[in-house]
Amino acid sequence: MKNLSLKICLVIAALFGSVGVGFASDLPKCKGSPSENVVKWHNCVGTRIYSSVSWHKPESDIYVGEWKRPSGVEYGKPNGKGIAYHSDGRSCTGKKLDGIWYNGKFQNGVTSNYQIKSDRCQNKATPVPIKKIYPLSILHEAFNKLSQENRRRVQSNLKDLGFYKFSIDGLYGEGTSSALKEYNKQYLNDLDLNKSINVEKLIDAVLKLNPKPKLKEKPEIEIEPKKEPKPKRDLEKEFELSFYGSFLHTERVPNALFFLNEIEQYDRFEFRKALRNHDIDLVVLSSPGGSVWEGLSMAGIIHDRELSTYIPKISGNGEGDCASACSFMFFAGDTRTVEGKLGVHQFYSGDGSKKEKVEEVQEGTQFTVSEIIGFLNEFETPSWVFERMFQQSEMYYFKEKELLQLETEVPDEIKENYEISEKFIGELSKAIDETKD
Repeated sequence: MKNLSLKICLVIAALFGSVGVGFASDLPKCKGSPSENVVKWHNCVGTRIYSSVSWHKPESDIYVGEWKRPSGVEYGKPNGKGIAYHSDGRSCTGKKLDGIWYNGKFQNGVTSNYQIKSDRCQNKATPVPIKKIYPLSILHEAFNKLSQENRRRVQSNLKDLGFYKFSIDGLYGEGTSSALKEYNKQYLNDLDLNKSINVEKLIDAVLKLNPKPKLKEKPEIEIEPKKEPKPKRDLEKEFELSFYGSFLHTERVPNALFFLNEIEQYDRFEFRKALRNHDIDLVVLSSPGGSVWEGLSMAGIIHDRELSTYIPKISGNGEGDCASACSFMFFAGDTRTVEGKLGVHQFYSGDGSKKEKVEEVQEGTQFTVSEIIGFLNEFETPSWVFERMFQQSEMYYFKEKELLQLETEVPDEIKENYEISEKFIGELSKAIDETKD
């Protein structure tokens, strides 16, 4: 048995020797025993046996190669170029992983089969080597094609912007991948990185963030051509707009009023003025709320005039959103439709600094609560809506199943105005953004 163990150790030593011949690095050899000092290895080349050598498993897992320690990575894990031998312990073959490692994980390179050299396996036929190139993503491949200097520059530029938080080592890992994708999302409109042309645009954009200065004999002054100012657009005339406090009217949708701002004092008077000047049957709502009493007063007008209410898919700031006091106006509609979001919550105290609680309200707030309930009952609002409204300190947005219970049947002539209203909001929002440039 002693002779067998000696032979096994000689085989393992020979295996290490063959690995060392095929692996080249400028780093010094790691000091100390792998079992004692591996956790301290950094910027060196060393060999480690991960499982004990025994008569039934002489082919123990082995790694030989570079040990580096990027920022945030634990000690004692392979990083850089290296070769690992792994065996399943049940056969006389194993896997050889030759390539780049990061934090103890094989990143890319070549994997192949090899024959275990031990007394137990000496009579087995050597298997035919099977080689397979691990496929890389287009982004990974493009990064690897860069020079070492440019790879480091990419990481450095991303680190300056706060996207990359690891060491500048020029190696492609999860940190580099995440940083590039996040920059792409925030600055390049989330280009499709499955296309080579988009990956090239991303890499070029990051490299140009801090371009290497060119040496010139004489400094050249580049004078940018004078930009002609864009002609000012009169949106009020272009979209045939009329303003009534927080309400907006356009001749493009003549029978609709758009309420796309916060509810402010005296909006109820402007609302009545708009109804006197235009033949209105639809109120389009996308407001974060505001004055409770103004919201209730305008809700009463909507109910008395039997106007329809509609929450659009889109608004000036994204998705259509009728919340807080705006919800009173929605519930008042003779017909009601929600394409965006509808939200309710407990109302706030007059100074806006503390949320009112039912058990602590005083005479004034009790009156407000009773008025809210009175108005909503007049609108035939389902009683379960009160539970959502008065139990929520935060905004509660109704779920799709709940919205189906709150919506009503809508005549076709009113439905036709929904699409026209959505188109108008989209075109007006785009025009406003363009005038800001």
